[in-house]
Amino acid sequence: MIEGGPYSNAATSTVTRNIYVIDESANGGTGVTLYVYKRTDVITSTYDTITSTLVNTISLPLVGGLQANTFLAANDSFLYIGTDQNGNVVQVDKTSLTVNTFSTGLFPNVSSITIDPYGYVTVTGGGAPGTTGFEAFDPTGKPVGDGGGNAFMLSSTSGISTGNINVVSANAESNFPARMQVHLKKAIP
Repeated sequence: MIEGGPYSNAATSTVTRNIYVIDESANGGTGVTLYVYKRTDVITSTYDTITSTLVNTISLPLVGGLQANTFLAANDSFLYIGTDQNGNVVQVDKTSLTVNTFSTGLFPNVSSITIDPYGYVTVTGGGAPGTTGFEAFDPTGKPVGDGGGNAFMLSSTSGISTGNINVVSANAESNFPARMQVHLKKAIP
């Protein structure tokens, strides 16, 4: 699940936002479904009354299942959704809810979707050694780079487990401390 940005209306004392929920084993099968709920807060001097209403259900062209791991990141304009069942990813426009599907072609399955504070998104995946890669998107949804290796974005509001990122060798590209420029100056006894 992920929450969209809030919209305030001072005249009606309301705040609304979308809540996006992914079901990775829709109907107990391998379908993946996006549910979009509208959350409305009516705020008074003594209460905050919250209601949630389902506004849209979208079947996504992704492979899920009971054992699937789903990855989701969002910036102001788009949702990026993928599973570890293949290398396909969808980009959902948050305004129109149009779904753009792309196959990275760089790796057989998705292992993470990460975002930085500026809205840049990186889809990373891998499989057998030599099939690790990434594709990056700018805040407007345009692809801005791709390649081999374990690229990912970091933010101050969500974390990523390095256990989800495929490490296929001991070279510098797969050595996370070296890639993040962590150098210990003095060992503590």
